[in-house]
Amino acid sequence: MKPRHVLLAFMLATVSVGVVHADPPTRNQVHRNITKTLYRCNIKHAKWFNDGGAHANKIFALKLGNKNSPKEMGALLKPRPFGDVTPDGTGQERSPMNYVAYWLNRRLKMDIVPPTAYVHNRDVPGMGFVHEGAITYKAKNAKNLRTIAEKHWGVNPTLFKSDVRILDIMLRANDRHDHQVIMAQHWFDGIARPMVVDFGAGNRPGADVSLDSDGLHHFLTSFNGGKVRNIRKRTLDEMKTLTFGELKAEFSGGFLSDGEMGMMIDLRNGIADFFNRNPSMIVNDNN
Repeated sequence: MKPRHVLLAFMLATVSVGVVHADPPTRNQVHRNITKTLYRCNIKHAKWFNDGGAHANKIFALKLGNKNSPKEMGALLKPRPFGDVTPDGTGQERSPMNYVAYWLNRRLKMDIVPPTAYVHNRDVPGMGFVHEGAITYKAKNAKNLRTIAEKHWGVNPTLFKSDVRILDIMLRANDRHDHQVIMAQHWFDGIARPMVVDFGAGNRPGADVSLDSDGLHHFLTSFNGGKVRNIRKRTLDEMKTLTFGELKAEFSGGFLSDGEMGMMIDLRNGIADFFNRNPSMIVNDNN
C-alpha cells in the first residue's frame, strides 16, 4: 500500500472510532425523564380539557417546557377537589389515586398507565392556583380503543384486559367505562398501543370490582364488563412480591390510609389464590 493510502486508511479508521452511537434510553430512564419534566418544568400554556360539568371533574390541558427551549410536552392536570382532603375521602374524583395507579402499574411491570406525578402549589396560567393534583403525561394521537378492532391493538387483548382489571380490583376503581381506555403513541417508543387512564374513582366506598365484574354503573358503557379468567404470568409474579411495607413507604403521606393499603394486599392475595388454584389460566406472554 502506498504511503498516502496508508495515511488515508488511518484517518478513516480514526474518524470511525470517534463516532459515538448512544444507546437508546431504557424504559426506566424514559419514565425518569418524563416524570422529572412533570415535576419541574414550567407550565407554558393551559386550557380547559374538561371544565367539570355535573361531576366537578376539572381537568386542565397543559404545555410544559423550559423557558429557553422550544420543546414542549403535553400533560393533563387534575386538581384535587377541595372537599377530598383525607386519605379515606369519599369524593367521586380523588386525584391522588391517579399517581397510586401509575406507581402500581410500574411496580407490576405493566406500563399501561401514562407517567404521572403528584404536584403541589402550582400556578396555572389563566386558570388560577392549584393546591395539589395529579399531572399526567398526555400521550399523542389518542383514540378511543373501542373504535379499533382487537386484532389491531398490537398486544394480547385478553391479557391487556386482564391487566386493566387487576389494577381496578386492587385500587377498587369501579368506573372503568370505555372512554378511559385509549390507543395512543406509547411514551417509551412512540408505537401506538392500548393504555388506561383516570383512576379518580379509586377506593370509592362500596366499590365492588372483582374477576367476575368491573362493578361499573349500569348507565355507562363498560370497557370490559365480563369475567376475567386469565392473568399474565409476569403480572402474577410481581403481585406476589408486593408488600405492605412498600405501600407504606410510598403512600403514607396522605395518598392512602393504612386500611386502604391493607385492603390492597388482601385483594392481591385473593387474586393470587384464585390463579394459583387454576394454573392453566396463567399465560406466559408479555405482549
